[in-house]
Amino acid sequence: MKLSQRTNKNRRQQTKTGMAFDTTSGGSGRGRVYVGSHEVQGLRPTMEDEHLHFEWQGWNVAAIMDGHGGCEAAVFVAKHLQDVLCGRLSHVLSVEAGMNQEQMNQALKQAMEQTVVDLHEAYRDEEYLTDDVAAGCTLVMLIINLARNQTWCVHCGDARAVRLQKFDRFVWQWSSSDHSLERPSQLARIQSKPNFIIHKGYLLTVRNDGRDSGGINLARSIGDFRFEPAVTCFPEVSLQDASVGSVWILSCDGLVEPVRRPDGSLGEAVLVPDLINEIQKEEDLSVSCQRLVDLALMRNSCDNITCMVCAIRMK
Repeated sequence: MKLSQRTNKNRRQQTKTGMAFDTTSGGSGRGRVYVGSHEVQGLRPTMEDEHLHFEWQGWNVAAIMDGHGGCEAAVFVAKHLQDVLCGRLSHVLSVEAGMNQEQMNQALKQAMEQTVVDLHEAYRDEEYLTDDVAAGCTLVMLIINLARNQTWCVHCGDARAVRLQKFDRFVWQWSSSDHSLERPSQLARIQSKPNFIIHKGYLLTVRNDGRDSGGINLARSIGDFRFEPAVTCFPEVSLQDASVGSVWILSCDGLVEPVRRPDGSLGEAVLVPDLINEIQKEEDLSVSCQRLVDLALMRNSCDNITCMVCAIRMK
């Protein structure tokens, strides 16, 4: 069956139980990586999100693909991400002996960047892909290696990652930043490309016959080939530590999309204090994910919603 024929039946409410990745390469003093997830179709007619988590040679990976214009791009990336990423990492690790720490980190960063580019180009070559298939997807991916004390965040688009750390209280910081059309760095790149305009918050491209071909409100994504080169697939990659007690929440934009509040104002469906509140009171990460998703639905989020929580714990 071609990916474009994939059905979305029975996907309005899906829960995946939390699981622990036993990262024995990290040693007993470095804790374990726990991952929970939850997704719902919500009010959308189809489900276009995908997510996955896996462990490979001490590398713990969690990723959300938020599709738009169809599920094809998100399904493709979810299917092939593990093979492509592990192939790129394997090559870097095979030549690690000749590198210092700075060179190794740069090589790992480039491997992760190239993984996204490889997936983008492989998706372009899919046999079912035609001009009528408009699907693209965003990506947020967390890659944790306890032995190296490293957490890499790879993101492309507006799926998000936020880190919580508990000291005398929880402190937080964004691990990703939206690739929106409003960001000056993204806007400058887009404005340098001919034949593209931004109208009412959407990037438009004009056909030769004068008709537009739809719009997109992202500056980076996988797929969306009709918006190249204004929209790029090249991701941002950042490096943090992997200390015990750290928690990362990954989500599609449906979890935090602007919703109309009872007083008429606009605000994000789920706020950082909501995230902290759930993480503090619940040990089961999948339950935390479900409660955050339910909260977004209760506050009128109309999108597909996927949430993942990654935690480093001693037990």
